[in-house]
Amino acid sequence: MGGLFALVAFAFARYVRLDGPGLVGLAFGAGLGLANILLGYLATRSALRKGTAAALRTMVGGFFVRLLALVALLWWCHTQAWVDEVAFALSFLAFFCAFLLLEVRMVQKSLDGSRRVA
Repeated sequence: MGGLFALVAFAFARYVRLDGPGLVGLAFGAGLGLANILLGYLATRSALRKGTAAALRTMVGGFFVRLLALVALLWWCHTQAWVDEVAFALSFLAFFCAFLLLEVRMVQKSLDGSRRVA
């Protein structure tokens, strides 16, 4: 996972200028990424309490909802001159990968706990 973060950082340094639109895109992507982590954590934690099948439905459904939202937001950023869509996409990608790492750890912890009980 560290390699992916390094690749995103390299791409950001290479392709994003830290001018007005670049900083707006960075802040916009980071803000939405943090909101995604918070809401995803709460939804996953709630679903894991209901069982593995509910957690799987929540994670797969959430993935497709986030994918559609990301496509819509990228299209919107592309139509706005004051937002750099590459900065937005790269910063959101970094936070999305952090969320996936958190989600995998939550599922592993839940499965380890259920194995000990059985």
